[in-house]
Amino acid sequence: YGREEIAPVRKTYRELYTAYLATQAKLTQLEQTGSERERILDRLEWEIKEITEAALEAGELEALQEEVKRLQNSGKIMTAVNSAHEYLDSERGILDNLAAAKDQLAAVVRYDERLHNACESLEGSWIALDECRRELSDYLSREEYDAARAAYVEERLDLWYRLQKKYGDSYEAITAYLGQAQQQADELAQLESNIAKTKQLLAQQKGELEQQAQSLSQLRAKYAGRLASKVTVHIHDLAMPEGRFEIEVTAKDTLTKTGKDELTFLFTANLGEPIRPLLKVASGGELSRVALAIKTVLLNASGVPTMVFDEIDTGVGGVTAQKMAEKIAVIAKVGQVLCITHLPQIASFADRHLLIRKESTGGRTSTGLTVLDEEGRIQELMRMTVGDNVSEVAYANAKELLAAAAKNKQAR
Repeated sequence: YGREEIAPVRKTYRELYTAYLATQAKLTQLEQTGSERERILDRLEWEIKEITEAALEAGELEALQEEVKRLQNSGKIMTAVNSAHEYLDSERGILDNLAAAKDQLAAVVRYDERLHNACESLEGSWIALDECRRELSDYLSREEYDAARAAYVEERLDLWYRLQKKYGDSYEAITAYLGQAQQQADELAQLESNIAKTKQLLAQQKGELEQQAQSLSQLRAKYAGRLASKVTVHIHDLAMPEGRFEIEVTAKDTLTKTGKDELTFLFTANLGEPIRPLLKVASGGELSRVALAIKTVLLNASGVPTMVFDEIDTGVGGVTAQKMAEKIAVIAKVGQVLCITHLPQIASFADRHLLIRKESTGGRTSTGLTVLDEEGRIQELMRMTVGDNVSEVAYANAKELLAAAAKNKQAR
């Protein structure tokens, strides 16, 4: 009720409350961290020192892995290179044989041009293989097993693997961890200052929240009074001419996600009786009537598409039942109403009448439901009115009851 004015204020309050909770959680975390500050700071400083002194470089791990593979297989490599060099450079080796073949063709190519391509191929192959021989010769002259280098590479790889296990599986991951550790260490170094700033922010947010909660309380009190007045008018229509309905708005000690208000429905049915909490003083029939009065006032505000009234007519009859039927019919104009009743005054206002009956056959009980036509409705209203005392007058009265209800609904 009054949501057009209350909803924007409540939305702003909810946003402020969410921010307030976040700051509160941050302060709690900072204070908890403060109790372990020295231990955490020592750990971070050690981790930062360990990663920084390692002086890792992008691509270094892959290069070291390639180098250690080469160093571990240096014996095989040298044997293979030496053998390949001998095949090329030994007496009557591949180069000598190619040279001999090249010379043979060169001596006769002038007699047959068809040998020209073959001669050039031999010349090119000899040049390429001679270049390969020189490269292998240079490799053999330069390459020798460096035990110190091998030990350094193994040690460096061990360092990489240790850091990977602790901080991340790649250079990028380890570097990111270092950045986070440095940031956390900086924050811990400034922890007391951060706690003071967070407390200051929390106090500021609480002040804004209290102010917004006060605005919300004022609006609720304003609309609570209006709603209670309208509900009271409907209560008077429902055979409680001296009844009063009020909504008490009281402030709680703590702020919640909906504000700091506690709302209580207060009620009295009779003149001179003190007004007290509704649930403590209202009878079943009174509670039903108050509920109907509230639903009538909130007709277009509740947003509920279907309402179910289960024997809401308990403890009422006569004029009160008539008034109750009229109010239920008004509600039915904007939504679906399912109403279970034993009173003909209320049943006559329905747009559709469903008769529910229990039957026992063959030792079993079943419930049947019948949608009544116009004649069926007259018969059922007559039964509800006079029981088994069927007469033409009772029939006419039931028919008149339906007609009067239809006329009443059309007039609204």
